[in-house]
Amino acid sequence: TLTSLLMSFPSLFIIALAGIALFGTISHNIALAFHDVNDREAALLTFLCSASGIQFFGIGSAFWGLIVGIIVMIIFKLKLKKSLS
Repeated sequence: TLTSLLMSFPSLFIIALAGIALFGTISHNIALAFHDVNDREAALLTFLCSASGIQFFGIGSAFWGLIVGIIVMIIFKLKLKKSLS
């Protein structure tokens, strides 16, 4: 009965309801990710790329978000290392 009731709602409403339900968890994890000043750019780009829903070669946005985040972190670590030398 509950399933048929939920299926009668528009899909946008169900997606919004799921987003609201996850808001506390997402906001807490984002606050932790942005806590370290040196890794903020990598965390932001990872989140944005993962949340974008892009898909290349049949691979989803979560994978591409991790790849983008790792590349950005490596670039910033190399720049920091170079500026300290």
